[in-house]
Amino acid sequence: MDGIARHYQTGQWWQVSIRDGLIAESRPAEGPAEARDTDEWIGPAFWDLQFNGRWGISFSDPGVTADQVAAIVRAQAELGTARIARR
Repeated sequence: MDGIARHYQTGQWWQVSIRDGLIAESRPAEGPAEARDTDEWIGPAFWDLQFNGRWGISFSDPGVTADQVAAIVRAQAELGTARIARR
């Protein structure tokens, strides 16, 4: 998959090629000078050092189910969570 996006620090356009879920290549690209609300942006993954649940579901609740945890983990991945590790 190839696409262009603005660099999060500079606002400059970058062409990004993704292969097998990894960035295979990136290079400067041309695009409109003015930033728009619809522009895509690229930057490092954000890390939440600890999250305790979602949608009012707490991982600390004794009644939490494996299906609820799995749904929350899938939702986090769709939002761009870079890594979820078990302690």
